Amino acid sequence: MDIAAATASPAVDLPGYGELMRRMESAPGNRQAFVEVTDSSGDVSVFLAHRDPLHVAFLDLGWSRAARFPAGDVRIRLIGLPGTMSLAERLDRIREARPPAELLAAPIVWPRGATLVGPDVPTPVVVLGDADKVLQDLVEQLAGWAEAIGQPIVVAGHGRTPRPVPGGQVRALRSLLSQFGFRWKVPVVLTFGAVDDNRPETARLYGALDDFHVSLVHRVPAGFDYRWTVRPGSTADGQPPGSAQLALPLLVFAAGKDRRPASASTTEAATFVSTSLTTLLGGLGGPVKQLAPWVHQIANRDPEAAAHSAALQLVAGGHQDILSKVLAGNPRERIFESLAGLGGDTPVDHQRGVQTLLPLLSQLAGGFDLKDLASQAALTALNDLLGGTKDHAQILKELSDSKDYLTDQARVDLVRLIQNLASKMPKEDLKKYEVATQLILTC
Repeated sequence: MDIAAATASPAVDLPGYGELMRRMESAPGNRQAFVEVTDSSGDVSVFLAHRDPLHVAFLDLGWSRAARFPAGDVRIRLIGLPGTMSLAERLDRIREARPPAELLAAPIVWPRGATLVGPDVPTPVVVLGDADKVLQDLVEQLAGWAEAIGQPIVVAGHGRTPRPVPGGQVRALRSLLSQFGFRWKVPVVLTFGAVDDNRPETARLYGALDDFHVSLVHRVPAGFDYRWTVRPGSTADGQPPGSAQLALPLLVFAAGKDRRPASASTTEAATFVSTSLTTLLGGLGGPVKQLAPWVHQIANRDPEAAAHSAALQLVAGGHQDILSKVLAGNPRERIFESLAGLGGDTPVDHQRGVQTLLPLLSQLAGGFDLKDLASQAALTALNDLLGGTKDHAQILKELSDSKDYLTDQARVDLVRLIQNLASKMPKEDLKKYEVATQLILTC
């Protein structure tokens, strides 16, 4: 969907942020516009500009915060919105654009490690991790509570030993929260795991919850036992209750009243990222590419949707042949075959092409079409090494977070494929490829 076409308003290219501010300051009160900013790397962000009688404000609806405009060489487009209304009215109009019936009726694409444990209803109970460890009596109780609060319940970190929610579950959680949001649902997350504000695993969990304004029902130490409480998804929720037992009032408070999904998107973009890329493959050019700004914003929160953003970027960059090849089957081999076959006048040119495609092919590997998280981890590590953006300890830590996917066979395959790719690269970079294989084998 082209934003200008969707609003029936022309898009105006502006020379800089100064001109953007001048135009908004000269607009009548209670007028709004979309601001589309493309940075030097081609990433596109969409913001909402608002002119009230006294001030101008710029909002990032995707992250529910003040806009943070990209710096440097950017392209700016201003698309005026029709009508005069308050900011609250405009936000209501944007957020109440519900998905179509076919999307609401479409099944959730369950991310890896997510299991539906109760009835397949609009307010289901989903377990992240080993669902067999959740007692059936608790599942039945949660199913009744989910129906009572009118929201899905997602259970994470439910092992017998209270450990932090692992990174793989947080990744799956992000995908679920995004997909439920398209269906106008804001789940409640429940964990039996450790929630320690001083641990990086907890910060990662909080980041996912905060991005979607979702509440967490969890336990806190109380003497020699535990007490249940709620980490609210919104500051407007008030003082959370406490309870010695897991009880319905905790879930009622966590669900809130008339809570709406935190992120704004378009019907077309929500439908797009909910559809298999193999189904979409023939139509990724033309008008569909106009979805890119919205798909990119969805992908910022949902790593599964990043594959759809990457697919649009591959097509825009003239690499639909690579996309088709990878989606056709045996993706791990074909990703590395595509990288090895890029060619170039010199090995340095070849390397430059590899570094351009590595992040996109990494995202593609991790999407719900391919679900090859081992390849995604290896490609990300290789990209970080070649770009020099992280030290070896950081890369090893991130690979270790993916070790559940890096089976012995996956490690053997990936080392072989990386070594083959390295044979075509500049000699001065061979050490980086060697380090990549060592980290994959030892993480």
